[in-house]
Amino acid sequence: MVFRFLLVILLSAVVSTGHAQEDIRGTSWVQIEARPSKTRASDRAEQLEAQFENVRAFYLGSGWYGIALGPYETRNQATTVLRNLRRAGSIPGDSFVAAGNAFREQIWPIAVSVEIPEDEPAVEEPTAQAVEAPAPVETQTLPEAETTTVVVEPAPEPEPEIEIVIELPKEEPDETPQQARASERKLSDQEKRDLQRALKFAGHYTGRIDGKYGKGTRRSMGLWQRQKSYKVTGVLTKRQRAEAMADYDEILDGLTFANRAIESAGIEVKIPEGIFEPEVFDAPFIRFEPSGDLNAKLILISQKADRDTMEVLYEVLKTLEIVPVVGRHRLTRDGFRIDGQNSRFHTTGFADLRSGQLKGALLVWPTIDKARRERVELEIFRSFKRTSGVLDTDAFSVEDDAVVLSGLPIRQPKFVQSGMFVDRKGHVLTAERGFGGCSRIGIGGEAEAEVLQSNGLLTVLKPVRAVSPIDIPTFQKTAPATPSPIMVGGFSYGGLLGAPTLTFGQLRETKDLTGDENRARLEIETLEGDIGGPVFDRGGAVMGVLLPPSQNGNRQLPSTVQFAALWPQVTDMLSAVKMKPAVTETLAYMHPEDVSSLAQDTTVVVTCWE
Repeated sequence: MVFRFLLVILLSAVVSTGHAQEDIRGTSWVQIEARPSKTRASDRAEQLEAQFENVRAFYLGSGWYGIALGPYETRNQATTVLRNLRRAGSIPGDSFVAAGNAFREQIWPIAVSVEIPEDEPAVEEPTAQAVEAPAPVETQTLPEAETTTVVVEPAPEPEPEIEIVIELPKEEPDETPQQARASERKLSDQEKRDLQRALKFAGHYTGRIDGKYGKGTRRSMGLWQRQKSYKVTGVLTKRQRAEAMADYDEILDGLTFANRAIESAGIEVKIPEGIFEPEVFDAPFIRFEPSGDLNAKLILISQKADRDTMEVLYEVLKTLEIVPVVGRHRLTRDGFRIDGQNSRFHTTGFADLRSGQLKGALLVWPTIDKARRERVELEIFRSFKRTSGVLDTDAFSVEDDAVVLSGLPIRQPKFVQSGMFVDRKGHVLTAERGFGGCSRIGIGGEAEAEVLQSNGLLTVLKPVRAVSPIDIPTFQKTAPATPSPIMVGGFSYGGLLGAPTLTFGQLRETKDLTGDENRARLEIETLEGDIGGPVFDRGGAVMGVLLPPSQNGNRQLPSTVQFAALWPQVTDMLSAVKMKPAVTETLAYMHPEDVSSLAQDTTVVVTCWE
């Protein structure tokens, strides 16, 4: 052990020396991800190496590890790379520029990597208890003479035999601790993991399901034995293991699992036929709908595909009603994983791309039935097997206006509008439109936000997790002349184009038709998705926020009559949340192409979901 301890110290010194050879202080980086585990960060960096040549991973402190691209000599260089990669969709939308001195130890790639397996924690063998032998039973031998002269009478009809079953007391295990250890060593890795799951299901085990029986597993075995009134040894006997697994499997009663071979799809899998109707083929899916009141579904996936087709399917699956927006969804080079839940259901699933064939499964289960879902999920996913064959379908596609995909409803947002970043923390200013009725608010794709402040006219949204905008706008403080040219940046088509568009018009009056000075009148042809977007002056400064169309009594206003909240209303709202945006009093001129570029960097799509 002393030698092993010294070896670890020497190796650590070698690795540290290797890292110290490069001084990254004063450099800039594009940080694209952060992971709470050194192993996960290293694995992810290794995956990204196929996509980027300059990827590294560093320790950030507080148990977090960052994955970054670089180094770049100046912040401007890093900002340019950040902008180009985000526009291309190559990196997450919350990536940002970080200084090199923010990173600590480089964990990937490393100069030396030696892995020394940890010893399994020793468990003290329980002391064998002495068992007192039963007292011998006294017997009597008849004299020989008596045995030879006995007259044998015909025997009466025998009484029916009564079978007496004697149940051993629980204090007497079917195996000694030594025997239990010996039989335990014969378990397969899968059987060991299943036993850990059973102990976790019973509420005693909280560690990782890894099949390694250390102190945590032994402690949970002892707790299980105490709960069942067995002698506590920390080692389950063969009979106790069977009992624990029986308790674990009891939750599956009534589901009636059966192995199914679906040759046309090239899939073999266990199906809980007790709760599902016969399958419905609707390529690229095979759907199993519930036969009773249980709100559950099983969808199998089978189709010819390449990486592009797989990515399209992954993105479209995330728009289905059965795939909650909130969750841990992940796309890799060779497959994807889905895990999301809302108040109604929890959806988990996977798909793997091999030899031009994409196959997988999705399980939808009520959120409140967590314990049974985990068991059903394990049975289905673990039994999933690929065989020859694939559903006959063309490359996957979906129309922009589709509301149903292969029999599965596509989730639609309650409304989509625009907003603008107002600080480096990702806060968004937009028009108020009933965000109180949204179960979830999205900004810029997958990021989630919540209402920070609202005054009935404008709303400030706060990202749930930090979002780093490429740029933030400058607001025009000078009262604009009327009429004057304006430009509105917004996601006119609800984000379908992937980037905001620029619409040209004029500021007509700094009050609306009723004289209300909180709403300026514009002459411009905008669409619903533009609501909440920035209103730019000729110099690219933001003079206001586009508001929802106004209802003027029973009169229908022309489509070119729109309204905006100007600087006085904007500054009141931002002051209420203690924000001090950049302002200008200079009326300048900027080429429309440059204003369009500025709109792309500062404008964000805002979605409201039921």
